Amino acid sequence: KKNNDGHFDSDDDDDDDNDDDNGGVLVSQPSSASYSPSPRCANPAATNQSTVDLLTGDPALWPKKLTAEERCSIVRKGPIQISVEFPKNQEGRRFTSNNYYIQMKNGEKINRTRLIYSESGDCVMCFCCRLFGDGNTQLSSDGFNNWRNLGAHLKQHERSAEHLNQNAMMAEIDRWRNILRRLLTIIIYLAERNLAFRGRKRTGTLDAIVEKVKRAKYYAIIMDCTPDISHNEQLSVVLRIVNCELHKGVSIHKHFVGFLMAEDTTGKGLLKLFLGHLETLHLDISDCRGQSYDNGSNMQGKKQGVQKRVLDLNPKALCVPCGSHTLNLVIGDAAKSSPISLNFYGVLQRLYNLFSHSVQRWAILQANVKDFTIKTLSTTRWECRVEAVKAERCVVWYNVVYIINKVSKILQSHKVSIETMKREVSAVIDFLQDFREHGFNAAKIDAREIAEKTEVEMIWPEVWQEKTKRQFDYEGTEETTSTAEEHFRREFFLHLVDTALATTRERFSYMQNFFKMYGFLYSTEMMKSTVQGGSLDECCKRFEKSMDDVDAGDLKMEITGAISTPLEILNYIYKENLLDLYPNLSIALRLLLTLPVTAASGERSFSTLKRLKTYLRSTMSQERPSSLAVISIEHEIVETLDTDSIITRFAEAKAHRERLA
Repeated sequence: KKNNDGHFDSDDDDDDDNDDDNGGVLVSQPSSASYSPSPRCANPAATNQSTVDLLTGDPALWPKKLTAEERCSIVRKGPIQISVEFPKNQEGRRFTSNNYYIQMKNGEKINRTRLIYSESGDCVMCFCCRLFGDGNTQLSSDGFNNWRNLGAHLKQHERSAEHLNQNAMMAEIDRWRNILRRLLTIIIYLAERNLAFRGRKRTGTLDAIVEKVKRAKYYAIIMDCTPDISHNEQLSVVLRIVNCELHKGVSIHKHFVGFLMAEDTTGKGLLKLFLGHLETLHLDISDCRGQSYDNGSNMQGKKQGVQKRVLDLNPKALCVPCGSHTLNLVIGDAAKSSPISLNFYGVLQRLYNLFSHSVQRWAILQANVKDFTIKTLSTTRWECRVEAVKAERCVVWYNVVYIINKVSKILQSHKVSIETMKREVSAVIDFLQDFREHGFNAAKIDAREIAEKTEVEMIWPEVWQEKTKRQFDYEGTEETTSTAEEHFRREFFLHLVDTALATTRERFSYMQNFFKMYGFLYSTEMMKSTVQGGSLDECCKRFEKSMDDVDAGDLKMEITGAISTPLEILNYIYKENLLDLYPNLSIALRLLLTLPVTAASGERSFSTLKRLKTYLRSTMSQERPSSLAVISIEHEIVETLDTDSIITRFAEAKAHRERLA
């Protein structure tokens, strides 16, 4: 029956494919291999849920002019070949189920999957030509019912140019699909292992990452620069997100999104380059809630740096300097605290050069020193010097470098929060304060034990003391003389520890202000103390003023019932589907967990770049190493990709180009 829109409606039972609901009509559906809906019609959400879903399988009842939505609905159902008591015409002839098949000379039967019968019109039509044909033939318009000449007419129709071209195109698509399936397997295998290969690679890895970022909504920026083998400056871009899934929980991820060649390394040039890449990814800078870089002036500059320019565009993108890099700078400042400290690492490097530049001397060293081997010094990564100090068994420097290196390693985890960094940095400060008071005597004991084991006499080096010329009006000699041990303690030990202590407090001073404003969300103890102290209302209002994504009043009520760490709280909310009860708290925790602590993820990508862009592959274009790096670093996402959809899109495009050529 027709509705008011001119379309044909049917009862709900007419959509079922069982015998009872079709009045005893036998229905045969072709296999999925014969008819697979087009990718654009595969998603039910792509069509309007209207009368198009109620179209029957009878082609004579379809509208003469079909819309795109109606075609998609029919294609999803596929051609329906019914088997009923077919009526006879005036000549006594009729359509039979045998006409659905092609009888081969060897006795085999091949199903004509495109041929469909119209019960209302007592005619047959070609499923594909009825949907997509020009209507110039009976099989594509009103239907064919001349049963006497049906066999000859079907054979002629199947050999038409349209069908031959379509068959050739489908065969070409299948061929390219099989080729690409092998190529994708090879490419993924090689790219995950950073192995060299020829050719180009286009996958949906970056699309999958962008989709995850959009679902998370908020993200943080992590960027760092390094020169490659071609002497081009490469900007590594990493995005940190909090992935939340109902009934599954919460996880923190850092995703590498590519290398960008930076011709202008100023803050303005780097920001312009990054914003251009952000636009290609279809991401909005207004959703950025954090940024972390090393302490370079072009990145961290207070007036012209990238962080200041990003804050001008989005004041909510809070900047957290890289904690690990800051700790490395603390050691660097301590190494320059006195002439003794300044010369110390120079002696270590010359000691390494002495043995490493001669095979014979290195063999002598190996024969006499079994437990340790001397190490060269890194010019940039001060934490690498802990091994060099350990080999020479320098107790004072080793104690300082070891504790800082330990904290630096902890901060490089992608799950570390600001609260963890504050706790670890406070532990470093407490250690340095205690080491200043008791560390020198403990170091003497350790040094004496090492000297006894190595049979070295422990002698303090004599220090020449400048004598002041006495004048005639001097009343007496009040010059104080210090021992060599006291001089060493004053000029080396105290300078070293005091410089490290002062630098740590100064470089991490930003953290105190940040934690004062937002730290009430980072631990259960602070939440409880804030509630009991009556300052929760003030903290919530301060947070709403900086981040207008939440409501201060509702946030205060939700916090009073929260327990455990921020990640555990947010994980519990999503696992138990409690978003309707704690909407503001969940947003606040997502914002704070999005903030990065270090820029270590950006530096890790440099190792992948060095493995990919070697001397023999130094002429690669900019796009290729960036794409290969995404595959290598984000190999977990690559393994979950639906390669069949990628293959189908490429194969269809390739087949169309081949036909046009």
